[in-house]
Amino acid sequence: IQFCLVRTTPPHRSSGVPTRRSWCSAQRSPTVSARSWLGGRWHDVVVLTRRNIQHIAREPLQLSDVTVQPVLFTLLFIYVFGSGVPISGGSYKDFAIAGLMLLNLTTSAMGTAVGLSSDLSTGAIDRFRTLPMWRSAVLVGRSVADVLSATLCVTIVALTGLAIGWRTDASPAAIVAGFAIALLFSYALSWGCACLGIVSKGPESAQGVGLIILFPLAIVSNALVPTAGMPDWLRTMPATAFSETHGEDVRTVKQCPPFVDAMSYGFMVPLPCDVKVHAGVFTWEWDLPPLSVESHPRSPLSFHVPAQVQGSPFLDGEQTLVKFNSFWTVELEPGYSLFATHPVNRADLPFRLLSGLVDADRFNDVGILFPGVWIDPDFSGVLAAGTPIAQCFPVLRTNQELIFEPLSEERRGRYDATALSLLSKPGVYRRRFRARGRDALK
Repeated sequence: IQFCLVRTTPPHRSSGVPTRRSWCSAQRSPTVSARSWLGGRWHDVVVLTRRNIQHIAREPLQLSDVTVQPVLFTLLFIYVFGSGVPISGGSYKDFAIAGLMLLNLTTSAMGTAVGLSSDLSTGAIDRFRTLPMWRSAVLVGRSVADVLSATLCVTIVALTGLAIGWRTDASPAAIVAGFAIALLFSYALSWGCACLGIVSKGPESAQGVGLIILFPLAIVSNALVPTAGMPDWLRTMPATAFSETHGEDVRTVKQCPPFVDAMSYGFMVPLPCDVKVHAGVFTWEWDLPPLSVESHPRSPLSFHVPAQVQGSPFLDGEQTLVKFNSFWTVELEPGYSLFATHPVNRADLPFRLLSGLVDADRFNDVGILFPGVWIDPDFSGVLAAGTPIAQCFPVLRTNQELIFEPLSEERRGRYDATALSLLSKPGVYRRRFRARGRDALK
């Protein structure tokens, strides 16, 4: 009979893994000695990852935030909220799918905090501390399981997007890289949620605090609503305002789809750099690389002489004729002309562009320059890079035949029904008549 002495460290001095000291070499664990340091830790992570996945298999409703929720959010934003969001250069579904992926990944990351908080409250973490395992495997295993759930989440969002008409022109490598960035974001977020789960007093508090922190971060961004092309006054403009005439709140033009759609239709020509204006002097600092052609101007703007508009109402003694230089050539399909005008509904700009029509299907060897009138002589500040200086629309160069005829009985009935519907409730045009997936320039 061989006697051995086994000692364990007291609970208050334990490092999380009980240590065993034996005077008998036969008492050493052959499993521990056979595994390498890295292999042992990898094994612990795999075991705990499998544990978390098995919990999901036993209770499939845990996956509702990465299976059902992505479908609901995608349909809700595309067909309800997205119908009122104009997108320049594409449709809303093409714009929003990437944002919807990140939105669902952000909200589903609360599962990490809830899961760890549940393990702490049920005593599972205390049981893990009594085992000869890598202590960090609890967190790593949880984060790996969450990455697998996140992979399922982005797959469902992508499949839902494909089902409703989302398409991408990116290469397969770019698509894979985009998914990888989304999953890397989810993995990083899961560690922050893990910290939240550790400090929370229970699963309910972890979920509540996580919702307060993560949901606003996911919604208050430009991932679902583009803000770059919106002027400041439109962003801050109220959706409703009190009307003294009606004695109640009425909807402002911010809720008028034709008003907003016109501001994003076609494409914009932006100011290429910041232009500072002070006391009527225009200056800029622009490190422009050498141009590929020698005859094109290098400045963002220049001036016209007043004699060019002599006798017109475009100029008075205090205004200046400016000319915005474009650094792009525009070529259209045969039969199309380019109509360039002042950015629609942008009365806030200190200049007014003069409208013009260019047969850009034939005239496209050089850039188009955009003349305008500087109407605010007291303007002092910076005209920021990216400010729209011209809004352009390709138009078909054909003569339209106008037909004048009285309304038929059927048309009169439709007129009365539509007019009554428009007066009885809001949003009729947006829901029934506004074109979804509006054709836009690519």
